[in-house]
This record gives sequence, structure tokens and C-alpha cells, in this order.
Amino acid sequence: MKIRPLAALLAIASGSWMAMAQAEEDKPTKVAWRTIEVSLTDTAGKPAADVPVDLVGVARQSMYNPASLDEGEEPHPGWHFKTDAGGHCQVRLGRFSCYKAKELTGEDLPGWGTYHLVADAGKAGFVISPRIYHPENDVDGAKEEEQLEQSEARDELGEFLRRRRLLTEDSTPLALQLLLAMRITGMLVDPAGKPLVGHVTAWTDLQMESHTGYGGGILRRETDSDASGKFALEGVYPATFQFSARIDMKDDKEPVWIKTRLRTQWVDTIVDRITPREDEKEIEIRCVIAPESPHLFHGHITGPDGKPLSGAKVTAGISRHSEPLSYSDDHNFESTTSGEDGAYELRASAPYLRFITVAAPGFKEANEDFESSEPVFGAPGEYDFKLEKEGE
Repeated sequence: MKIRPLAALLAIASGSWMAMAQAEEDKPTKVAWRTIEVSLTDTAGKPAADVPVDLVGVARQSMYNPASLDEGEEPHPGWHFKTDAGGHCQVRLGRFSCYKAKELTGEDLPGWGTYHLVADAGKAGFVISPRIYHPENDVDGAKEEEQLEQSEARDELGEFLRRRRLLTEDSTPLALQLLLAMRITGMLVDPAGKPLVGHVTAWTDLQMESHTGYGGGILRRETDSDASGKFALEGVYPATFQFSARIDMKDDKEPVWIKTRLRTQWVDTIVDRITPREDEKEIEIRCVIAPESPHLFHGHITGPDGKPLSGAKVTAGISRHSEPLSYSDDHNFESTTSGEDGAYELRASAPYLRFITVAAPGFKEANEDFESSEPVFGAPGEYDFKLEKEGE
């Protein structure tokens, strides 16, 4: 009998182990799923057959929704399904990260994350599902639900989140019913009542109930006003929606929406978030747009001796709303510098002042904060500052 050297035996054993490990590694990974069993009915309560149903994500981990969460970023198209003759369709969500989907399944499939289902049957109606949470594990799901319950107790949740669905079982039924669209009509005018040709947009913002706001827009409807300033938007989803109005100027001026009549009531501000009344089918809105902003913040900057300080930088935090409703309300900063006489003027894009800060080399920064005051924000007007020398 031929005796093999120990080294040869070890090499054979090592090779066998490596082959076994490679074979184990090459085995396809078993993928687990959660399933949403969708049942869709029309406005009369009958099964809605052959209706497209899209699954859209509203967070980075669940991929981008059709409106894209970041400006200039290529949006994710979502995932597409269709109801059968009985108004049913099955939506599968993988128990994996969306970023691992292709590696695990060979396809770009939905995984853990936050979603909505959108069924659009055209003139027959459409519907957006409640917010759907597909957590990575039960602990994450429980934490998410606890936070939402606390927000709900403070009456901070909108309609999508109040009816949220947390996926914890392998299969979850979800019944949806189509809703008929609304119509938005109105006019764009200048402060003198002269008609303006401009552009209006209405959309359902899936992120309006989060701190980011203005980032999950779907079912977007837009049109131009005609020579008489009139416009009509068809097919608007019958739930709280975002609304924007703008005109283009030929010079360097930036027009600002300053006043609104919603239905029959005038307010001296923008109204860009509108909630329909029950069974309301048409809403009228009239927007007054000034050729340049009337929101003037001004004042004088002086040193400790009372003499004017030139070149001081004045920065203001400006909000579009009287209370912060979106990420942009908390992150809009506009600035100017003082002149030789210490005077400054800041013609802001909106009337609500969160804070104003003044900085100049060799001087302590001065700040006036309105976010903790009553009323909540400062108004256009005069704001003077006397700076102190550093080290004093």
C-alpha cells in the first residue's frame, strides 16, 4: 500500500473543504416575502377590474417615488401591477434591503421600507393607499408604531398616516375604493386686479406629513392661466393637496404670491396646502401675485459708539408659512450687507421672519430669535442692531 505524505493529505482535505465551502456559497439564498392582498372596488363598491396599481416608495431605503425626493435626481419608476377580473392583485415585498434586491433575486424588487399603493383608473377614479410600513424586524416596527401613536395623540398625523398599515404578518389584506377626482378653478391677478398669464400646479404630497415636506409629489396636475388670468385643473385627487402658482417676469424681478382668496375667504398670505370639504367636487382659488416682493426688512447697524457699521452681514431665516410646515420653512436663509451709513434692506421672498443675525469682523454676533416668541414669527419692518466689540 502506498503511503501518502501528510502534506499531500492536508492539501487534499483543504481542497475538499474549499470545494464544499464554494458549493455552499453558490447555493441560491432563500428569500422571504411579505404579501399585500389588494382588493379594489369602484365608486359604487363593485370590483374594479384591469386597473393599474403602482407601488411607490417614499424614503431612500424604499427607493425614490415618481416625483423624486431630491431635485435633479432621476426618479425611481416604482413597481407596477394590475387588478384581475375580481378587482384583486398581489403585491410582494421582500425581506431584504432594496439595494440588495438584484443581488438576491436578479431583479429590481421592493424590500424593506415605506410605501404607498396608487390605483389610477382615469375618469373612473383613483385612490392612494394609507402609508404602508414594511419594517426590517419586529423591534423596528414596534418603535415606529410607538412614535406614530405618540404623534397621533398630539393630533399631528394627516389622513395617510392615521390609516397606516404596519406589515407584521406574511400576508396582509388591503381593501381600497376608487374616488372621483376634483376640479380646481381660479384666477391669477396682480395687486391691482389685472389678469396674469402664469402656471399653476396641484399635487398630492406623500411627504407632507413628515418634517421634509414637498418631496413625495404624485398625481401632479398642471396648466397655464389664459389671457384673462383664468385656469382650470382637472383630475385633482380628493384629499389634502399642495398648490403652487407662479408667473415669469422679463426683467430681474422675482414675483411673489402675496394674497389668496380660497372659496370666498381672503387671506393676506399664500394658501399652498388645501384640504377639501366632505363631498366637495370643485374648489375656487384666486391668487394675487406682486411683480416684486413687498416684504421689506430694514434697519441700521451701529457699533458700541453708535457710529454706522458698513459691510455687516445681515442674515434672515424666512418662512413661507406663519408656522413651519415643511423642510424649506426651516431652511430658507436670505442675506444682505449694510451700506456706508450702516443701513440695510432685505426684500425677502416671504413675510415670516424666524430669526435675524448680524455679523461683522471684530464684533460679537447679534441675533434676534422669533421662533420661541408670540406671535411665532417676526413681521416685515425695522430691525436695528448695536454690535459690541469682541473681547468686551
